[in-house]
Amino acid sequence: TDENGNAHTIKEKTVVYWDRNLYESQIEEYLTVYNLLDEDFKRQMGYTGIITSEVDFEDEKLIKIYNDLIKAEEQLGLTKGELSLQTYLRNEEQADGYFAISVIADFVLRIIQNKVSEKSGGFSPAMSFEEIRNALNKWTVDTLPDKYYRFNNVDDKDLKLILEAFGINIPEKIYRLGDLKTIKQSFDIC
Repeated sequence: TDENGNAHTIKEKTVVYWDRNLYESQIEEYLTVYNLLDEDFKRQMGYTGIITSEVDFEDEKLIKIYNDLIKAEEQLGLTKGELSLQTYLRNEEQADGYFAISVIADFVLRIIQNKVSEKSGGFSPAMSFEEIRNALNKWTVDTLPDKYYRFNNVDDKDLKLILEAFGINIPEKIYRLGDLKTIKQSFDIC
């Protein structure tokens, strides 16, 4: 019944399936108390139920869509990282902006992940979002006296892999401001 008192009929479809990866992660999660769990709970481990109004979709398609949504939510959580612990959203505009930044960050991380994967011979993914984020957090620049600059951690294994994937080579040395502009213009990230 809607807000006007009108009755509506809704058709729903339920799909229940067993997933080995889910089962193994639940076993790992409950490992220390597994022997204390009742048998009914143990028999349900690894099962997922989807209830949807998309009654015409094939079961396999629904399962794929659901799994893709779960992966997207997990990756969005990774892209937010520590930022989510320090952010207080006070209105809808801030929430929309925060969501937009998170989606853009997810998109950029996917681009980096794909480039690194291509450079590594197509192993997918060559680096996780968390590894990429950690590597990029290490890439800093020190401002030195007399307008000199130094890139930090360019010899880090993961950061080096990312830079090489984009054809970026930054030798370890001290740079002047003009050198930085030349380096920036030499980047061919397409």
